[in-house]
Amino acid sequence: MDPQANMPQSQGTYTATSGNPQVSAEATEQAKKQLKSAYQLTYFFGVIGIAYGALILNLSSISQEAGTLGMLLIGQGVVFLVLGYLVSQRSKVAAYISLGLAALELIENVALGNLDWAVFVAPVLYGFFIWRGLVAIDKLKG
Repeated sequence: MDPQANMPQSQGTYTATSGNPQVSAEATEQAKKQLKSAYQLTYFFGVIGIAYGALILNLSSISQEAGTLGMLLIGQGVVFLVLGYLVSQRSKVAAYISLGLAALELIENVALGNLDWAVFVAPVLYGFFIWRGLVAIDKLKG
């Protein structure tokens, strides 16, 4: 039986000597694009968090809670920037942490009763891109 007969084309060629699939150049390029979209989206959320937190801090003369929220958002933005850098360095741990943060944000918004459609779309799309990034890390490291 030919081992290549059952292997999808996107996974590359099968070497009979080692038994491990070798990833083709096309699959490697696709994995690099998937990884790039994952860490770029993580950078985007980090920059948006910092910008939104800075905006709230500028308006923090309204209340003390607004200042605290602004600082929390800036901290969250910095965390996402660090996670984005680590994902770009092919860290699976950072990608799983990013995925977990997206899931926690979704659970938090549902628990607080914030049922706007954007509350669901952003974490789900982010999770989708991070998951594709995790798959890409496996392809590139394998």
